[in-house]
Amino acid sequence: VKRTLIVALDLCERNSGSFASKTEAGSQLWFNVLDRLINAKGFLRLSKEQPAHAKIMAGVLSDLLRLTMQRMVSSVPLPDLVRKVTLDHSGSRLGELREMVESLLSTYGFELNVFSGAVKVFHQDSLEMNKEHRALRIQ
Repeated sequence: VKRTLIVALDLCERNSGSFASKTEAGSQLWFNVLDRLINAKGFLRLSKEQPAHAKIMAGVLSDLLRLTMQRMVSSVPLPDLVRKVTLDHSGSRLGELREMVESLLSTYGFELNVFSGAVKVFHQDSLEMNKEHRALRIQ
């Protein structure tokens, strides 16, 4: 199941274009995958399963949902993603919705940390280059 999802996510990535040229159709591909995963909990009727099996299946679905959102963050603008989850799935239990939004925000926060680290390194390198340049001019 996970391999099939990864192939579907790869297709979404390939067809959604670069971040600067995002299209409605590209985002819609991602949202179709997301909707299928969210609705899978209802289709599987986990409440009718044995508690241990239901817990395992819910965990698997949560992992797949988390993977999907992690991949979506780099292709779909965050406000569009949050809007989609909150509007289309507002009838979901608060726990499920909260889990999705937490996963989304933690992924986005991780990317922000990586980018801010890159900016700090860039600034540090720039300062070092300026110091070296000044030292060369003085000689």
